[in-house]
Amino acid sequence: MRRWIWAAPAICALGLTAAHAAQTLGSLYKGQTAKDAGIVLGGWGSGSAKEVSDEVLNGARSLYVTTDGYYSGGRIDFTQPVDLSRSATLGGVAIRFDIKSPSAVSSSDDGGLSPGGGFFFQAMPGMPPGMGGPPRAGAYNPVAGSTEEAGVAIPTKRLRVVVFSGATEYVAVDQTVDPQDVTNGWIHVRVPLAAFKGSGGTPANWDGFKLSRLLVMGDAVDGFYLGQIDLIQTDLSISDVSAGDDQEIYEGDTADFVGGAANAAGLKFSWDFDATDGIQEDAIGRHVTFRYRKAGNYVATLTVSDPTGVMKPVSKTTGVKVNG
Repeated sequence: MRRWIWAAPAICALGLTAAHAAQTLGSLYKGQTAKDAGIVLGGWGSGSAKEVSDEVLNGARSLYVTTDGYYSGGRIDFTQPVDLSRSATLGGVAIRFDIKSPSAVSSSDDGGLSPGGGFFFQAMPGMPPGMGGPPRAGAYNPVAGSTEEAGVAIPTKRLRVVVFSGATEYVAVDQTVDPQDVTNGWIHVRVPLAAFKGSGGTPANWDGFKLSRLLVMGDAVDGFYLGQIDLIQTDLSISDVSAGDDQEIYEGDTADFVGGAANAAGLKFSWDFDATDGIQEDAIGRHVTFRYRKAGNYVATLTVSDPTGVMKPVSKTTGVKVNG
């Protein structure tokens, strides 16, 4: 197979997890004991939240949250409500949750072996599909078909977060748990304040809002560690989108596409491989492949969108020349 790609793939990949630098405005929880953090833990529905010490991010504790669907999860009550009204006026403010799946605890520093040994977390060359466990963070999975960069496997794909100020309640739904946005097994989930809505989908009014209760729920029957909760300020715009440089391949060859965005965490990467039949969604992922079976000049389109609808989607194109 012969092909020319006018961009080094390793350089393109650097843009996958790059994000605008976030300024931490304050911590709602940072690994203290519940007493020192000024919080009281409990459950919502059939879910729960409890203090544990077997896996921590900072400090000596973390919270272990169990969920049983979108209406069951962990409850965190603040003995001294936190004033969010001032932070909300800054713009671009989000609540960042650092979560970790128990399945990632013993696989982050094991040299690629599962806890029991003998099974690879990353499939090795020549290994048939289905062998090995879930890929390690950041590893390329060569048996995944139309692929993207592999991340930490976690059953929970979306969070539902509810904030209370007394009787006032705002909800942020379908907040993406992006397994690519991960550090040492801890996934960073950013929930913009702009994503919270009131009854009937009305925008949240943060004037005088003092956070007294926080609910964290997931879309699966699952349990995960919650190591830290921060208030951060980021650039809430999709920028520096790239679909990669033009490629030249031969008929029947597979083209590799690597997308990037400066604020990639939690975003959706949708690809259309041939603009002549209209822009459609042919594949999803930051790193995907497509086999061109006919010679010609093609335009591939990457659309990066925000599943929460807070940021406007951005599209970029790249060319593929297929020689006969």
